[in-house]
Amino acid sequence: MFLTVDAAERIKRQDDPTDITSDSERYPHLLRWSHPVYPPELKAGGTTEIVRVRYTVDETGAIVFPEVISGDERFRAAAIAALKQWTFESPPSGRKWHPASYDVEFKMSPAGPPEQSNANYPPYRVQQAPFQQPEERHAPDPVYPKHLESRQLFGEVEMNLGINEKGRVEGVEVVRTSHADFLAVAFTTVEQWEFQPAGRGHVPERGEQIAVLSFMVMDSAMNRTSNKEWLENNGITLRDPGASKSAEYFDEIPQAKAVVDPIYPYDLLAKGVEGSARVNFAVNKEGQVVDIAVIEATEPDFGASLAAAIAAWSFKPLYRQGEKTWADFSILWKFSKPSENNTAPESLAALTPGENRVHAKELDRPLAPLYRRPPVYPKLLWDAKTPGQAKIEITINQAGRVCWPKIVEATNPEMGWAAATAVSLWYFETPLKGGKPVEIRAVIPVQFKPEE
Repeated sequence: MFLTVDAAERIKRQDDPTDITSDSERYPHLLRWSHPVYPPELKAGGTTEIVRVRYTVDETGAIVFPEVISGDERFRAAAIAALKQWTFESPPSGRKWHPASYDVEFKMSPAGPPEQSNANYPPYRVQQAPFQQPEERHAPDPVYPKHLESRQLFGEVEMNLGINEKGRVEGVEVVRTSHADFLAVAFTTVEQWEFQPAGRGHVPERGEQIAVLSFMVMDSAMNRTSNKEWLENNGITLRDPGASKSAEYFDEIPQAKAVVDPIYPYDLLAKGVEGSARVNFAVNKEGQVVDIAVIEATEPDFGASLAAAIAAWSFKPLYRQGEKTWADFSILWKFSKPSENNTAPESLAALTPGENRVHAKELDRPLAPLYRRPPVYPKLLWDAKTPGQAKIEITINQAGRVCWPKIVEATNPEMGWAAATAVSLWYFETPLKGGKPVEIRAVIPVQFKPEE
């Protein structure tokens, strides 16, 4: 189960240590302390030495796990002996302290202990132990989604992971994904990961980790990744009359940063209408998709849907003969009715009758988004810079994936298709009713503001 980690409420840690006197509600006060004894045999001609010792105060106020972090070997035993005589207050009846680890710097001089400026505190520097980030212990690689293998898409998903005190993932925020169908596998994969939890000294704490998961199709015969013809496998061809395949035309195989599939127009899906559309587009030197034009479509809505999807694509810059280049492409997309053979597994639930779908108000907890992508402002409206809105009705299946968006209303058709395309990529925390996954219907409002 994944709990969303809101960007504004992510776990943040201070690298600077915190003073021992902070947060008296949770941590005990130091009652008594002792000074380390300077070894008598070293006093003659001795120098001032600093020994840094780390210790943990447990839930009862007892010192545990004392260990020397740095300092001359000859002075370490005296530092530990002094620390073991320190005492902290016991917790009030019925309560426990929050365990915490600290570092104390014992300054040891042959002239005796340092002067004490405050009788309530020891004359030594005492700070919380430094925060240690989580470290991977077990991180299985993701399995490439089988239904995408024939398309040979390169996949990448970047996430912010919340790591709990036991070293398990307990919070996911998706930063970006190259294709929405990689998300289900990414969620399942990181759920198996194990970490050395974050913490201070011997006290584990919640932490955060950035994870980038890569998905590649392997050529089993050659034992290497295989995506040489991924453009052609996705119905994309070059429009240069002299070009053959893209892998031979460019210096390197083109790489897409984002690939978005067109939505199946809801009304055509309901009627069982199949068809196709062809869209021409160009990729400029920065990798942006421009000059989108519907060339043919068996139904106008198929063309509009494909054009809206291509507008959300982006590429890494393309190179030809050592220089960045523009490129003209054409894509042919076939819209086939969903089935076990041509639909992603996480979308199949949406094919069942809707009588079991519940209202969002019936859920155990409010819907929480794991991934949301904003719509692309339609390029046809750039000159007018028209603001607008759309309402998209969606099904959220038992895995939290948005399925089959329906345009309820929109300021204009272009905004409707752009909004439905964006919302189709969204993922939510698993909707639960009575602790069991359910499907729900919801209406999503989408606002469009033209870029200045």
